[in-house]
Amino acid sequence: MMARWKRNEILTVVVTAVIVTAALIAALQVGDGPQSVGAAPAATEEPPGVTDPAIGPVPGTGTGRDPLTPAELAGAHRLADVAGAEFLSAELAAGPARQAALYYYDYRTDELVKQVVNLTAGRLDNTYRATDMQPPPTPQEVTTAFTVLLGSPIGATFRSRWAGDIGSAFPGPAAATVTAQTYVADGSACGRHRCVQLLPRATATGDFVDISDIVVDLSDRTVRKLS
Repeated sequence: MMARWKRNEILTVVVTAVIVTAALIAALQVGDGPQSVGAAPAATEEPPGVTDPAIGPVPGTGTGRDPLTPAELAGAHRLADVAGAEFLSAELAAGPARQAALYYYDYRTDELVKQVVNLTAGRLDNTYRATDMQPPPTPQEVTTAFTVLLGSPIGATFRSRWAGDIGSAFPGPAAATVTAQTYVADGSACGRHRCVQLLPRATATGDFVDISDIVVDLSDRTVRKLS
């Protein structure tokens, strides 16, 4: 009896295990498609990021101490009265009204010219002229001075020094990056005229060409070597 009871008990356990296993398999098969136990959840799509808003159009007129807008600067140029003078720079002038201070250099008289334009009223308020004042050269003046140098007899000296300092023949203006500084020498033409010393370098290598003894006179468009 004991042996028979044990066999029945074993059979009951086996049958129970089979039933439980079948139930688990049936439960896993419920659904629209195959599934796996412990599978990682599907990756969710990355939410869209927030981008900076587009920069709006530049206002035509500034307010308060805002910098001059391109439209204001263009309007100030139209109101200025400096025919033939070279434009140097502009800034917002102090005062209750919105005013632009424009700076020019008059090569004919070798004077620095400042004109104050009232942007609110749309008129030229004041003009000031001064000698013996040399602001830094503008990019346009640097380009002009370099062109004058290359077209002068002393341009050959520059080309020779380029070959010596850079190691190859000067291929043309596009190969050079040029900056400049004003040059003032009392008792000479450059004590009255607008003169500059050029600081050229090879754009490809960054190497400088030493022409510190060469001065370009923008007032009379001449080039001279310093002794």
